[in-house]
Amino acid sequence: MTRINKEFLPFLTLLLVTAVTSCAPVAQLFDVEARVPAEYKVNLDNKSIAIFTTLRESTPQEGTLLNNDSLSMVYMARGLASGLEKNLDLEDGDVFVFNHKPDSNTVIDADYIRELSFLSNSDIVMVVDTLKMSFPKLLEGLAGGVTAGFRSNYIFALLTSVINVYDGITAQSVAKISQTDTVYWEILSRADANQSAVLSRVRESISKVNQSIGEEISARFFPSWGRQERSLFVYPGAKWSAAFTNAINFKWKEAMDIWLEESKTKDPVKAAAASYNIAVACEMTDRHELALEWLDLSLKSYTLPGVSNYKQYLLNRVEKK
Repeated sequence: MTRINKEFLPFLTLLLVTAVTSCAPVAQLFDVEARVPAEYKVNLDNKSIAIFTTLRESTPQEGTLLNNDSLSMVYMARGLASGLEKNLDLEDGDVFVFNHKPDSNTVIDADYIRELSFLSNSDIVMVVDTLKMSFPKLLEGLAGGVTAGFRSNYIFALLTSVINVYDGITAQSVAKISQTDTVYWEILSRADANQSAVLSRVRESISKVNQSIGEEISARFFPSWGRQERSLFVYPGAKWSAAFTNAINFKWKEAMDIWLEESKTKDPVKAAAASYNIAVACEMTDRHELALEWLDLSLKSYTLPGVSNYKQYLLNRVEKK
């Protein structure tokens, strides 16, 4: 389902008044909050979930401040667990956090994943496999002014993480989350920031940083709402004005009833505009295949600007389902 953003209604009403003074169809823009599919399509409903952090040798590599530090991985796992619990409406602690310590001879295969699933009594096994932070660097040329004797200095570091997700029953990999985040800090000092001040600030905050990134990753397992722009064609006249008003008030059935009548006209441009509007209404009510059929009818009647691009957009959405 897609929701109209009501705060744009005064602006849309003004556009509508302008439109009805014209003799040709005018494309009126409006904003909607459209449902954006989950980035990682893993079925987590009614599933028990366990998160494992991987304990390995954590000696920093060249250019890194942290390399698979066990405490940092635990904080990321906690953030991931907390985010999953919120999105799944679970109690605090319902997503379990463990650690596992594979040695040099351990093979992370199907049997090993099933063992983790059995030990944790979980349907879904998430493994925080890698977590590295580059050595912090100063952002040159971005030092702030001096306030109360203190200067603002800005530093950044790259944080790379890999999380593997498995079906605990089949032991199949269902997602691999590999990303690099850029983390920024502001350091207040009475002079240019020295290395000891930089490292002290980073170490003080790294637990919160990792937990926050874990929560952000968890959100990508679930659909979200994002603001998008759509358009409807409007002709002069009471019927088209009423249809547009119904549409921006989310009364799509009432709007479609009017456009269905207008789509039967012998005027190819008006028929194309009405068919396109019906396609938008179908998308807004989560009927994407039907929307594509109406777009085909619109294009057969007359090629209005933007319709072909809109059709390609819907085709891409249908293919990703």
